Amino acid sequence: MRNRHSDDIHHVWLILEVGGILLLLRLFSYLHKDLGLPLPSHEIPAIWVVAGTAAVIGWFATSWWLTGRDPSRGAVAPRWEPPQDISPAGAEFLEALVKRRAPDVHRAFTAALMSLAVKGFVGMDRSRGYPVLVRRKPADDTLPPEERQLMEALFPVDSHLPLTEESSSRIQGIRQKMAEILKSLVEEKFINKNMHYIK
Repeated sequence: MRNRHSDDIHHVWLILEVGGILLLLRLFSYLHKDLGLPLPSHEIPAIWVVAGTAAVIGWFATSWWLTGRDPSRGAVAPRWEPPQDISPAGAEFLEALVKRRAPDVHRAFTAALMSLAVKGFVGMDRSRGYPVLVRRKPADDTLPPEERQLMEALFPVDSHLPLTEESSSRIQGIRQKMAEILKSLVEEKFINKNMHYIK
């Protein structure tokens, strides 16, 4: 089983190889078109290729050293309360991004509903012979953005949503929309991809 350190080294070298080739082509294009210098050929010393490759490797190695390394391991202490700046559904997406796996959309959707129920915004009515999701009170600014938008999608007009086969396609669409919103919010707030180093 490959460890995370080996995977990180593999990813670094993959970025160096692909990015290096692209940056080298850009360098040659700039020297040829903008400065009027001839492109490397069998008549021109190979110093062009060596210097360009060294510059590319130096750039990406410096970028990795400044931003790509894992932080040093600090003290690990258990936390008995959930973090205040992320919702249960957001935590599922954040864990998936950190562990480089696909997020469980169904799990995140269920976590969001449970969070809304605990806060008293939604409830379940079983008096009709089938489960009905009921809005107990309207969404407000105390809710995280994804839970507030989920409330608006579940109850656009009515204050109840029957959980039947007829409503399954609508719920699936709401779930996918919430997943898109969550991915965007979590990546923007918690994930720094340092894309400016390779653009």
